[in-house]
Amino acid sequence: MMNAVSLKLPEFWEQHAAVWFAQAEAQFALRDISADTTKYYYVVAALNGSTAMRALGVRLHHTTAFHPQANGLCERFHRSMKAALRASLKDDSWTDRLPWVLLGLRTAPKEDLQSSSAELVFGQALRVPGDFIPEPTTPWVVSSQHPALLNKANAFKPVPTSQHGLPRAWIPTDLSTAQYVFIRHNAHRSPLKPPYDGPFRVMETGDKTFIVYVGGKPERITVDRLKPAHQALDQPVVPATAPRRGRPPSIRPTRAAQVPSPDVAPQTAAATLPRTRAGREIKAPVKLMLPVFVNSGGACVGDTYIRNSHTWVCEFTWVLR
Repeated sequence: MMNAVSLKLPEFWEQHAAVWFAQAEAQFALRDISADTTKYYYVVAALNGSTAMRALGVRLHHTTAFHPQANGLCERFHRSMKAALRASLKDDSWTDRLPWVLLGLRTAPKEDLQSSSAELVFGQALRVPGDFIPEPTTPWVVSSQHPALLNKANAFKPVPTSQHGLPRAWIPTDLSTAQYVFIRHNAHRSPLKPPYDGPFRVMETGDKTFIVYVGGKPERITVDRLKPAHQALDQPVVPATAPRRGRPPSIRPTRAAQVPSPDVAPQTAAATLPRTRAGREIKAPVKLMLPVFVNSGGACVGDTYIRNSHTWVCEFTWVLR
């Protein structure tokens, strides 16, 4: 039986883990195991941490959780970004300034690379918003230069993309004159259920919506769900009955009255229920009530007690849980 205990690495093999791997593979025929996870549990899991790292040529250096030297470039970039945000912020809206700060960091040249990050990605320098505005030789005049700037900005507007694959909406030509329509059932339906319900009578037509008499009341339905109802000339149109909506009416369970046997007369009267100031009886919910025997002390059979050859009436009372 091959398991992790039988493949436990001896102490004298810790310095030569590779030789022990070869011996274990030859002795236990690990080459026949094709699953990598199975071979891992048989061989690699038997090693301790230091031996496995030494066999793989890995050296561990434990550092603190927030160690700038371990995180490297990520920490240095965050330090530069936070410094730029502090220099340009006047209030707490740092999210509005973040795109401009990131643009400046990407376009700023680095001394060690002799280029910027944007040049390494795109192959050329980016044109920042300041490059679109020439150097002002004359004072800025809003009335004369503002329309020219708008025309220059409109020239850089991209061409709107075209949308392909969208289904074209098709509306029947006789839908506007139809007196009865079918309504498409957009909810989940069984495989054998027709896709349209109806026909239903049209009360009012419109360009985009119709008012249809459905389920005893008018409803406004879009024309994308409607289809005119065509019936035979010799058969009148019979409007369909819409299914009942909402929850079914709740039926309170009624407890059947116990009919005592004719030879046993009831000895106690029904307990009076408490009433409110208006005279309404206060009844606890049936689901919170449990039957309790009053005259305990004997075996109960049906509606009677049997004790010492005498018959006793079995009384029930209801108490809250």
